[in-house]
Amino acid sequence: MNLGREEAEETIHRSDEEKRGFIQFAFGEDWLNFHLYDLILNTDKLSPDSAAKAITDAARSEEIKACGADAIQALRKLALQRRLESAFLEEGIPSYPAFFSVEEPENVRLYGIVFTSEEKGRIENVVKKVKGIKRIENEITVFSRGVGGI
Repeated sequence: MNLGREEAEETIHRSDEEKRGFIQFAFGEDWLNFHLYDLILNTDKLSPDSAAKAITDAARSEEIKACGADAIQALRKLALQRRLESAFLEEGIPSYPAFFSVEEPENVRLYGIVFTSEEKGRIENVVKKVKGIKRIENEITVFSRGVGGI
């Protein structure tokens, strides 16, 4: 980018902060948590060739390939959860008293308590509009108020 050292360091710092913020927002995780990583290399002690070989060997391992499939499924579930949260926000539906959980990447379970069958139907209709859902289990309970209160 034809930057001086100070400008380059500032660009890298800004990029790191943006990535840190994204990881915190999207996944609720601190990107410095070493438990999130399958491989950590100290490049102060390894040559670029040694580091590249370690990364390549790890990426080709069956253990990492299996973790990759699990990670993809977890990301699909998380993405669906975020789409649902956005849909409820757009419709002005608060997260309480009805809740949802993404059981599988394409399956959603609704639960909680509402006071009318219209509320229950409205919540289900919002979920039906979200792309990527194949199955909805609507376990929301309609709680009817009796005369004189609950």
